[in-house]
Amino acid sequence: MARNEEKAQSMLNRFVTMKESENKKPVQRRPYLASECRDLADADKWRHQIMREISRKVRREARRGAAEVVSVGAAKEVLFEEEERKEREREEEEKEREFVVHVPLPDEKEIEKMVLLKKKMELLREYASEGLVEQEKEAKAMLNIHR
Repeated sequence: MARNEEKAQSMLNRFVTMKESENKKPVQRRPYLASECRDLADADKWRHQIMREISRKVRREARRGAAEVVSVGAAKEVLFEEEERKEREREEEEKEREFVVHVPLPDEKEIEKMVLLKKKMELLREYASEGLVEQEKEAKAMLNIHR
């Protein structure tokens, strides 16, 4: 008789746990973006959860000790000093390499001559054939005209 009672009890236990699991809400995951949450109560719950996680991590980092922070700070200062020194050396090298070239600027008459020559060459290229240009060069060479 005891065997039947045990079977009935285990069946009742299974039934009760099944009903409890049906009544429970599914486990919610925290949304990746705040805009995904539409319920104010849920948003507040997620905000509190995030704040707890952050404060837990901050406490853990604070417990590591001030000695590490001081040594890291000193290492950063040494590193930055070395970088600053290298930067100054680079700037000095650039100043040494830099030089100024003085080039005479053309005056208005020279500019007008260059523009006129350029226009003349464009017109010759457009309207004159290569043979005609060659004949003109030969004639100028014979007459000793250099323009």
